Amino acid sequence: MKILLLNEIPVKIRSSDEIKNWDSNFQKDLYEFCFSLIPEQGEYKPYIDVDRFNQNNDSSLDPYSFCISEKLIFHGEKLQRQKEEVGDKCDCPELFINQMVIRNRLFTKFPEMVGLFNNICLLAPHQIDNLKVILKFEKINITNIGEILRTNSLIYERLWTRDKKFSESQSGNSVVGKLTEEVFRDLFDLIKHKDFFKVNNQKVSSYGDFVLMCLPNNLWISVKSNKTRERLLSSGFSTDIIGIGKFNEVKEFTDIKIMNLKKVGFLAIYLPDFPLNEEQSNTNSTTYDLYCQKIELEGKDMPINFNGRPFIRKTTELINDLQGLLKVENIKDRDTINF
Repeated sequence: MKILLLNEIPVKIRSSDEIKNWDSNFQKDLYEFCFSLIPEQGEYKPYIDVDRFNQNNDSSLDPYSFCISEKLIFHGEKLQRQKEEVGDKCDCPELFINQMVIRNRLFTKFPEMVGLFNNICLLAPHQIDNLKVILKFEKINITNIGEILRTNSLIYERLWTRDKKFSESQSGNSVVGKLTEEVFRDLFDLIKHKDFFKVNNQKVSSYGDFVLMCLPNNLWISVKSNKTRERLLSSGFSTDIIGIGKFNEVKEFTDIKIMNLKKVGFLAIYLPDFPLNEEQSNTNSTTYDLYCQKIELEGKDMPINFNGRPFIRKTTELINDLQGLLKVENIKDRDTINF
C-alpha cells in the first residue's frame, strides 16, 4: 500500500496483492502499471500523464511502455461500446480512447486513483466518488458541501498540463456543469418527496435541472457551475425559478444582472456561504459575505424579489426553504407567493 497526503488527509492506494476481485487481467495489468508510477509517499497529486499512453503523442516525454490498444489485444479484449468508442468527428481518437479506457476500467472501480492522473477528461460521477473516498463522506449534505467543492478545486486545478484538443474542450465544458449538478443532486437526496425531482425530460430540461411542484407555477431550480452569465439567464422563461451553483465571483452580481434575473422569473439566487477555494479559505471569506460587504459599501439595501422576500440567499438555507414549501402536502394549497 502507498499512502499520499492531500492537505494532511491520508489517501491509501492499495497494491494489487490487496485487491482480489479483478474484472479482467487487462484491468489488473493497467492498475499495476499505474501503481508503479506512484511514489511510496508524498503529496496526493497527478503523477500519471495519460498522453504518454499514446505511442505517437506530441509530448517531449517518451511514451509509456504500456500501450493500451496492444494490451487489450494481448488479453483478447475489445473496446466496450459507447463507454470506450469515439465518434467520427473526434480530432484526437487515440488520446480520447485511452482516456475512456482508463476512466471505465480504473476510475469506476478505484475512485481513489482519479486525482493521480492529468491530461484526461473526467466524468462528474468519478470526481464525486473520488472526493467522497478522500474525505470519507458517504453522502453530500449541507454541512460538507463546502468542503466537497473546495477540495474539488484543489485536486483538479492541476488536471491539464497542455492546451486541450477541441474534442477535449467540448467534453470539459459539459463536465464542469455536470459536476456541480451531481453535487447538488446528492444534496437534494435529503429531500424525500414525490413532488420534488430531477428533470430528465429533454423537452423541458431547458427550464431547469430540478422542479418542485406548486402553484401558481412550478418552482424550477437551475444549477450552474462557476459563472452565472447568460447560461443562468437562459434558464428563465418568466416562470418561478431559483439559481444555485458554485458562484465564486461577486462582481458578476451587478444591479443590472439581478434586475434581468428577476425579469425572467428568478425568485432567488443562492450564493455559497462557505469557502469555495483556497483563497477564500485562507481569508475566511465566502461569496455570500463578500456580496453583503459590497452592498454595504455601496450604501444599498439587499435586493428583494417580487414577493418582498430576500433575492440573494445563503446556500445553506436552500434545503430548509424547499422543505418549508413541501410541508404543505396538498399541491392545491402549496404556492410560491411568499417564497
